[in-house]
Amino acid sequence: KYYVNQILSLDEDSLRRSWNKVCRANRDNQIEKDARIEYLSWRVWAMKRKRAAIAARQAYLRRVNAVNGEEDDESDERTALLYLDDLDTTVNLEVGWDLATEKGVAPSAAVSPPTEADLDLLVHRYPRLYVVLISLHGLVRGSRMELGRDPDTGGQVKYVVELARALGRIPSVARVDLLTRLIADPKVRHALGWSVSGPENPPCGGDGGSDPLTGAFIVRLPCGPSDVYLRKEDLWPYIRDFADRALRHITSTLARLSASGTPSELWAVHGHYADAGEAAALIAASLGCPMLMTGHSLGRNKKAHLLASGSVSLSEMEATYRISRRIEAEERSLDSAVVVFTSTQQEVKEQWGLYDGYRERLAEALTQRGVPGLHVPAMAVIPPGLDFSALKVALPADPISQLLERHTAKTSIPRPRSPALFMQVHRFLRNPAKPVILAMSRPDAKKNVAALIKAYGSSAVLRDLANLVLVLGNRDVIDSMASGSARVMEGVLKLVDAYDLYGSVAYPKRHSQSDISDIYHLAAATRGVFVNVALQVCEGARRKGGRGGGDAFP
Repeated sequence: KYYVNQILSLDEDSLRRSWNKVCRANRDNQIEKDARIEYLSWRVWAMKRKRAAIAARQAYLRRVNAVNGEEDDESDERTALLYLDDLDTTVNLEVGWDLATEKGVAPSAAVSPPTEADLDLLVHRYPRLYVVLISLHGLVRGSRMELGRDPDTGGQVKYVVELARALGRIPSVARVDLLTRLIADPKVRHALGWSVSGPENPPCGGDGGSDPLTGAFIVRLPCGPSDVYLRKEDLWPYIRDFADRALRHITSTLARLSASGTPSELWAVHGHYADAGEAAALIAASLGCPMLMTGHSLGRNKKAHLLASGSVSLSEMEATYRISRRIEAEERSLDSAVVVFTSTQQEVKEQWGLYDGYRERLAEALTQRGVPGLHVPAMAVIPPGLDFSALKVALPADPISQLLERHTAKTSIPRPRSPALFMQVHRFLRNPAKPVILAMSRPDAKKNVAALIKAYGSSAVLRDLANLVLVLGNRDVIDSMASGSARVMEGVLKLVDAYDLYGSVAYPKRHSQSDISDIYHLAAATRGVFVNVALQVCEGARRKGGRGGGDAFP
């Protein structure tokens, strides 16, 4: 607070010198550096420049009115300021020029139009956008995703990668960066130690040009020790350090885009899950840009379910899930977010409604009339989507193909083989022709797979009519899995043995992204059903099952 009061009293030149001094101190002292002071100085300096630009704009409008013989009354100035606030482009002098022409006044030759040197590059609006997504935990890859490998690598990983790819295809978006944690743990299958992963050909973003800076990228920044793959509950002490590194990356990327001839505007910082939401809030506060939030799974909701189930005590919950720290981060994210994205109205009312930072009635009142000092983020409900690019859809039968099939049936040519995944499933089953009850999720207790097996095993009618197929992520050896996932798999095996379901239940070890469509076709081919018995149906989980692979970037 003392430092803020001191720099607020400085002029622009003194602020610039103070900022340079902090930057040099951070470079010289790599151990105790604090980039937050550096970016705080930069932000105050930017605000003072913005205020000076507003004053210059008002003086420009007064000169226009004076040259054309109009009175400079207070109402015109107040109207101009309101108009500028609505546009939120308080430094673009061309807006002031439009104001003069809107009032029916032709600009005089005595007043020179604005030049490029007059534009403040800190807040000038550019036609191309730079979007930053943050997803910290899990094994984030553009391709070869190992969904279900551990509790942190689930539907959220697939969701954020596909979101980055889709945003990168928008022509007005110059670049999309998906910031995640740098991991160099040799135990992780594919190396995740690259600092930047770029798009494969053809580029995913921009206008499809050859500029290496445009497109969709996965950027890996250190967050704690890089040589150890930490679970998400152990990342909390390193969130602020990650935010500092992200600040440096974002500012340098904006500078490189401008130098390459593609000046872009930082549109928003979008945090996914509580940890990334807190990092996004810190970054947005430093850079003065909008902050967006997608919860995927919420701490208060999980806490309520665990307490109601009686499976763990509050102390065990804190030790295992760091639930209070997670809820604290979600509250901070709500305080900073402009928009929170959800998948259903139920998530808005019954899950976000548990938080102090969101009140539905207050949000409705503030949309009608804003009150200074009160902030409630807008809730945007976007139902789950489906990527049809990787689905294998059966087209109407071609008459020529039917003739060929009849001819083939009369010869010794063998029939086409079924998908490889069918073979993996059929080796578990005594009668593969039965209809399939299909469940697909990662091995997590909240997915409630045990209840599904108990319901199936306790019903003689279901056992006679159908097979149960459980696609529970990817695994090598159960002992090498994360402790929570290993307990779920051991519970599955014990229940299969307890109900003597051998030959009726299949639980294949591995599947790839290209197998997703075949998994659903297995249920369709046997006239079976797909079931979701999860205790909490979250946004990322909904999308995981139904979305295909699409064009991958590393």
